[in-house]
Amino acid sequence: KKFMTVAKKKQGEYFQKLKAKGEELEAALADVARVTEQAQEAESLRVGAEAKAGRAEGQLSELEGQLSEAQEELQAARTQVNVLREESQSDARQLEAELSSE
Repeated sequence: KKFMTVAKKKQGEYFQKLKAKGEELEAALADVARVTEQAQEAESLRVGAEAKAGRAEGQLSELEGQLSEAQEELQAARTQVNVLREESQSDARQLEAELSSE
């Protein structure tokens, strides 16, 4: 009878240890699930940030193209102003020459 009591006590201790290990395992699995979810959220944020960066690069490229066009137009306008200035000065000299010859 004493053997049965000791055996039941040992069995009870074993089951308590087993139950504690099971609870530890459940807690560890919950931690793994939480960390996995956080990693998925971080990956989603990273993908979103990369997409935003890609759009920003596209916009920057477009703006650089517009700036280049504007610079070309400005240079063309400066050239035209210089040509008009030279023509105006030439016309003024010609008019001056005509007036002084009269």
